[in-house]
Amino acid sequence: MKCNSLILILILLSFNCVFSQYKKESKYYNLFDSYAEEENFGAFNGKEYLDIYPEEIRTSKTNNKFYGSYDFVSGYVLYDGQPYYNVKFKYELVHDLLLIAYTNERVNLLALNSKMVEEFELIGHKFKRLPNNSGIIKSVYRNGFFKEEYIGSEFSLYSKHVKKVVEKLTENKIAFEFRESTYFIAGYRDVYYQISTKKSFLEAFPFYEKSIKYFYKKNSALVRKNKEKFYLNLLKYLDNLNSHNEVK
Repeated sequence: MKCNSLILILILLSFNCVFSQYKKESKYYNLFDSYAEEENFGAFNGKEYLDIYPEEIRTSKTNNKFYGSYDFVSGYVLYDGQPYYNVKFKYELVHDLLLIAYTNERVNLLALNSKMVEEFELIGHKFKRLPNNSGIIKSVYRNGFFKEEYIGSEFSLYSKHVKKVVEKLTENKIAFEFRESTYFIAGYRDVYYQISTKKSFLEAFPFYEKSIKYFYKKNSALVRKNKEKFYLNLLKYLDNLNSHNEVK
């Protein structure tokens, strides 16, 4: 009898432990479930997005805090290992967040948990959440979303789009202006470096010093005219050298 009572107590304790853990986890995972339409239940989780820069007082219709489009657009998201298609969302560049479209009596926008977003496609552009294990790109990392510009056999190029809020006084009213900056990240064998000058390239890839200096000399006009195209061509050039085991 004592043995049966002990077994019953152990079962009840085990159930209580599992149930308590479930309650803790479900508080976060059910946030989206409580607001979303029935067919989306369980798809995403995140936090309510509070807009501290409302669009009604922006300086113009084309001046907003999003990537590519002010409107929600259908895209693809790889979230917690699961792909989702035709999801309507925006990419907010001030705080580096993906915002899901839904409407509820309490809230209008949900910011996805950025750590669970592995990649997404928006307006024909692919973004990937890069690792920052070395801390080299910490200054521009934010939530880690970078647009793919080039993926080669060894080298890669990404761009980071950021918007800064500028407060302006217009007709005795406060308005917000959103100014965009773009930063470039070069990758080599899953290590990433911020690049902006010849010096930064040489510091990132010292074994390719001669090749980098040669390419800069041959393409001096392009580097002044179009840095993005120059970086793209340079990394393709280094990739080609690497594939032929040639380092000039």
